[in-house]
Amino acid sequence: MIKHDNEISMWRTSTIRSVVLNILSEKTATGYQIMKDIRERSLGLLKVESGIIYPLLNKLEKDGYITGEWIDGSRKKRMYKLTEKGMELTIEIESNRKALREAHNNLFQKLGMKQESDNDFRFFNPATLSTLSIDERKKTLSSMNEKIGAIIKALTEKKKEIERMLKSMQ
Repeated sequence: MIKHDNEISMWRTSTIRSVVLNILSEKTATGYQIMKDIRERSLGLLKVESGIIYPLLNKLEKDGYITGEWIDGSRKKRMYKLTEKGMELTIEIESNRKALREAHNNLFQKLGMKQESDNDFRFFNPATLSTLSIDERKKTLSSMNEKIGAIIKALTEKKKEIERMLKSMQ
């Protein structure tokens, strides 16, 4: 169980890092603005607290992917922006995401399942989902929920079929 929890934590951190870099590829932002953007873009599904975001921003800055600058005003704020190195990483992450999606689609094709289009998975990119109206977001998420249910059902049936085949070979 501990290994499983650690893997989930690593996936979550990696996802949040990717989303933060994506946000900063679009604009400069404070840590608070980034947390708010993440919550809005994920329709509240991904809530990132300050205890997660600020250490992550510090690490990204230390690693040279972003820079932060203190801004004086009514309240002192730190504005973050992407560096050239950060933009390169963001592009690499997006490229890897596309390759993963292609591998995912190939897997479903080999299992005899069809993916209708690239847009079927647009909700995985919070930046894309955030460009839709609330009604379009709801429609997209409802559609994805139905499709994921169908995929799970089809995979469960394939799994049972494979298990029967393996059992018959014993």
